[in-house]
Amino acid sequence: MSKVLAAESERAARSATIRFLEETHRDGHFAFGGKAWSDTHQELHRIALVTKPAGGSREMQDNLLDMSSPSFWHMCCYVLYRWTLSRCRVDYLADYFGASLYRGQAQSWPMLPSRWRLDEAQPAKDYNRHLADFFAKERPLTNGLEFFAAPDELRIAEAIGQHHGLPTNLIDFSFDPIVALHFAGCRSACEQNKGMGILFTNALNNMNTAKERPNPLMPRFELLPPSHAPRIYQQSGVFLDCDALDERSLLSSDHSSGQDMARNEKLSAIRDAASSELRLMCTTCSFERTYPEIEGFEEVFGEEAMAYWTGSATANRINPFFTKLTLDVGHKWYHAPEFVEVAVDEIKRTDQTQGDGCASSSLAERLNVATSNIPRPFPGPGESVFSRAFQYAEHLSLPLATIAQAAFIWGVDGTDVDSDVIDAFVLSNLRFFGACCYASENISIFSLSSFVESMEDVSPLAFAQARKSLTPKEIDCLRGLPTLRDGDEVRNEGDIVLRPEDI
Repeated sequence: MSKVLAAESERAARSATIRFLEETHRDGHFAFGGKAWSDTHQELHRIALVTKPAGGSREMQDNLLDMSSPSFWHMCCYVLYRWTLSRCRVDYLADYFGASLYRGQAQSWPMLPSRWRLDEAQPAKDYNRHLADFFAKERPLTNGLEFFAAPDELRIAEAIGQHHGLPTNLIDFSFDPIVALHFAGCRSACEQNKGMGILFTNALNNMNTAKERPNPLMPRFELLPPSHAPRIYQQSGVFLDCDALDERSLLSSDHSSGQDMARNEKLSAIRDAASSELRLMCTTCSFERTYPEIEGFEEVFGEEAMAYWTGSATANRINPFFTKLTLDVGHKWYHAPEFVEVAVDEIKRTDQTQGDGCASSSLAERLNVATSNIPRPFPGPGESVFSRAFQYAEHLSLPLATIAQAAFIWGVDGTDVDSDVIDAFVLSNLRFFGACCYASENISIFSLSSFVESMEDVSPLAFAQARKSLTPKEIDCLRGLPTLRDGDEVRNEGDIVLRPEDI
């Protein structure tokens, strides 16, 4: 293909990508269906261009598991087309394939957790333990946030730290291919002007069986408090935990010269085995790209565009009672609470060559000083009963909106919910979903009750466990929340119309 024809084909692929995204997110709402949408979907199929890589491909039942594309935009067409098939149960597309998860990389580095990419001679630092200690000193979470995974637990602090560049044993995946495409095509420093990016796709069912492998890789579906980790909801993210292949004992072991060679050989073998294990779980699509930027990328997958594409689950459900937390999640791509960012930056600057106790004590003081004047995005004491009820509804409904979009299925009879996705989240967050069940008996605003009803319909056994996970006192508290219904005027005890500024 001549350079002129290749450029024309690439522009056509970019235009097709834009048209499909606009149709899928029309009027600010995530939706499938209609002739215009069907036409753009078929256009993706027509323009998508993938071939067997020069180095060969794994195959399964005559299907390529490794593919190559001549440009980022051609890969977008292919990935979005396949994503649609994974969400549809209509005859003219394909049978339902099950939910998929995606990971994009701007360069074709080995897929390894960040902690494993540390210099071999550098001991792993306990950044995440310091972050957990910092969260433990914060005021207790209330008004629904107490039912999320606790940020002062080390493994949860590690999940929060993952989104702030702390070294962890976690690898990010997303239910949303748009998120993966953003990271695959984003600005990246590279010595060459041209190179290869890569996008990994993994079936949810395949990820769930990863824990049964000889070297188990654990999918993590814990729901983090949105007050501490809003990015995970923007990105519709989950983690793959490589802790079972953990090399921290090697990284922190004796560095005497007599042990270096054996240690480094073992370290290299572990990394190679882990990289192969991770790659075997996924299909891959590599693509040719330019560095540092891809032409036309910013308009389609830049920060403003990403806030729109990913915000359709939350921000576009306009409600005057939304707090700044929810609005920021919907309108600011890659949003992070200031108090967490400041704390992480301070932790990264820690000199850990001092004695551990001395360093921890000194760091705790510095964290307290650095964050003392930063407002916290979670509630404090003294709210009214209606303010508390609104915060319960908002805190619980934000993750549900993200999960509902991750579990969306489009069928002949309309939309449905993927029970595999719901089961994965419910069984990993029993207390959260138990709280949603009892709170939704009185509260339907922010679609809380409709989310719970649709999810419980497809996963009744998991929800039964969730209902049993709470104490009688917690159940009474949730059932005692005032009634807040969609479509009703919200009034207080004095029959005065409640205004958003009163919440």
